[in-house]
Parts: sequence; C-alpha cells; structure tokens
Amino acid sequence: SARLTGSKITRQSLYLQSDEHDLFLCTYQTAANDVDELISLCKRHRLFVVIDESHNIKRLEGGVWSEAMLNIAPHAVRRAILSGTPVPNDYTDLWTQITFLWPGKQILRDRTSYRYRCEDKTELEVIRRAVRPFFFRVLKPDLGLPAVHFDRQECDLNLYQASIYRALSVKFLREIDVQPDQQQQLRRWRKAKMVRLIQVASNPALLAQYSEEFDIPPFSGEGASIIQLIGKYSQFEIPAKMKRATHLLHELVKGGEKVVVWTSFVHNIKMLEHLLHDIKTFIVYGAVPQDESEDVEFNREQQIREFKEVSRPAVLLANPAACAESISLHRACRHAVYLDRTFNCGQYMQSLDRIHRIGLKPNEVVAYHILIARDTIDETIDRRLNEKQANMLRLLEDELPVGTFEIEGHQMEPSEDEETVDFEETLKDLRKRFGPDPSDDTKRASLEK
Repeated sequence: SARLTGSKITRQSLYLQSDEHDLFLCTYQTAANDVDELISLCKRHRLFVVIDESHNIKRLEGGVWSEAMLNIAPHAVRRAILSGTPVPNDYTDLWTQITFLWPGKQILRDRTSYRYRCEDKTELEVIRRAVRPFFFRVLKPDLGLPAVHFDRQECDLNLYQASIYRALSVKFLREIDVQPDQQQQLRRWRKAKMVRLIQVASNPALLAQYSEEFDIPPFSGEGASIIQLIGKYSQFEIPAKMKRATHLLHELVKGGEKVVVWTSFVHNIKMLEHLLHDIKTFIVYGAVPQDESEDVEFNREQQIREFKEVSRPAVLLANPAACAESISLHRACRHAVYLDRTFNCGQYMQSLDRIHRIGLKPNEVVAYHILIARDTIDETIDRRLNEKQANMLRLLEDELPVGTFEIEGHQMEPSEDEETVDFEETLKDLRKRFGPDPSDDTKRASLEK
C-alpha cells in the first residue's frame, strides 16, 4: 500500500512507482490537489475507487472535493461509496454521490433539473426508487454488538464554582430582553451564552481564556468581584467534575483499564494531563497535527497508535471535534469518560461509537461514564441529547435516512431549528433554578431591572 501524503514531490515519486503498490490511500484534500495525477493513475491501472465518509462530497454545487471526485470517477473501472449519513440535509445531498457511482448514466438526471425535482414532493419517491438498487443499508442492530452500560454520575458544584454559575445565570436572564436583532448575530449570541454555562459547569477557569473551540472571547462584564474570582479561580478549588473524573480515572486505571476521556475544551485536556501526572496519558485535539505527513513527530495518529499499543493501563484525553470520527479504539479500550458535552448530538454519537464497534465479543462490557453537574446546563444537555439520539436512531433505521445530522469535514453542528430549541430549553431550566421568586418582590424587581 502507498499513502499519498507529504509534499507534492514526495507524492509524485509514489505516482511514478505505482507499479509497486496494490492499494493507494489519500485524503479528499489530496485528491482535490492531485486530480490529474489520479486520473493518470486510473488510466495506467484498473482501479477500484472507494470513497469513505462519502457525505463529504454531498454538495450539489460549488464543492471542491465533490468536483474533484466527479472528474476522477469516469476513469475508474469500479466505484463504491461508504457513509453512515448519505443524506444529512435533504435529497440534494445524493446527486454527487450517485453520479460518482455511475457517471455516464445520469441516474438522477442533470444537476439543474435534479434541484427542481427535490423541491417537488411527488418526485421524492421516484428518486428513492432510482437510488434503491445502488444502496445497501447495514443497521447497528445487525452487527451483533454487546450491550453498553451508561454510568451517569451527578456532582454538586463546589462553593466558588456555584457562585460563578449563579452570577452568570442571573446575568443571562437579565439580558434576555436585549438579544440582537440580526439572525446571524442572534445565533452567535445564544451560542456564547450556552457555551459560557457549559464552561462554568465544567471548569470556571475556562472563562478567563479565549475559546478557540467555539470562537468566543474571554468573559467580561459587570461585577468586578466575579471577574476577579474567575481570574483566580484555579487558586481556590478544583472543579467538581474535574475532581470526580480524576478519582474515577485512577480507579479504572488501577483496575487495569485503558480509558478515553472526552472534553470539548483544550484547557481541560491540559489540566487533566497535569492532574494525572502519575498515569500514562496521550492527547488528541485540533492543534495536534494529523499525522507524520506534516513532518512532526508528535501527531494524532502517533498518539492514538501508542495509546492502543502501550502494554500498561493508560488514558487518552481527546476533543470530540478532532477525534470523534473514523477512529477505532475498541480493541484497546472499553471505558469512556465524558467530562463535558455540548448539544451537538452528531458529534456525541460519533464519539460513542469509537469503543462500540465490530470486533467486540458478546460478553465484553462497554461503559460510558457521564459526569453531570447537578442543577446546571449539564442536565439540560443530557435531556436534549437523549431526545435527539432517539430521533436520530429512528431516522438511521430508515432505508435511506434523510435529515440525520450535518457533517462538514470534522465539524458536526446542530441545525438552526435545533439550536433554537436548545436555547429555549436552557432558558426554561435557568428560570426554574434562578428565576425571580414570586414571594420576593425585591429580588424580582432587581432581576427585571
């Protein structure tokens, strides 16, 4: 096999030595950069081209990866696409994938007419019938995987953490009546408010830093005492879930287990790495290079490989955005700890499947340890994720699932409608916990002000 990575010169040498290889592996980005070379490769050999995670070429128009694969398709003697979510949004997502499979036949007709057909509900069944002969669905229940165990652990916020959470929640409720008017600004504003609450429930020290994960600046606002408390928080206490996670991980490692820990925040990864100084740890997040093609020794592929191969118990600290898709950990690891979660159900479901995959024996135990800060947004997220997961599983059992979750490369984001419901549910729970007490007129007047 040959991995088409590295510089253009390195890849050119692999193309020139193609007679020495049976299997060629490359990313979508490489394919888009090397269209001419891959077409030439197809012409020199009888190539079977397989596209994995084919929803990445779903874009009907304007997709660089989509156009690259459509240009390569006619020169392969066989083609296949693999995807768990071939139709993330609507039927327009199918055209490029099906056209790649049989480029000369126009199974779904030309691009322009297909867009109009997708707007006609009477045409959708015609499209389904046209696609059905080319589509084979494997459902998760068909795989014979062992049952999973969900260990839901609730924690009370520590003293200073609870004070910060209450202050931010009350500030949030006061600002509801001054939300931005423009839709884009409104979405960003709501997202920032929810992320702030997730940060405090996880680790208030996160508020003092710019969040690269969600493109949110450090917290600022009225209340000098709260700002000071946030800035010096790490001097006063260890966050409740961080303390629980550290204890749990020591127990699991003591029992001989390897464990993957999921958190959305890089600062949490680094803090846990420090707290687990007596345990062998590996880390994967966005800033860690993908593989050795970037000419560095420390990379995600190396960290994951060493985590799998190390002979003693170990912990992999991972960010779902960087590690939730297309990685198999089940042969080395049976336990996952969730330090924090967001409303992003697609990403959450992908992370669950990293340790629950084909290859497990019927009697093997797979355990998910979900840490939830009591009386916080964690409870709202837990409820919403359960609802979304149930809906997604129903959709995924359809012969041709439509409307599962949006995937753009490694980013899986909730739809705008979902975000609205997430925000409204968060707001409803905040009002239950921190809203004005009808018997306390002074408190109510202060909050309304």
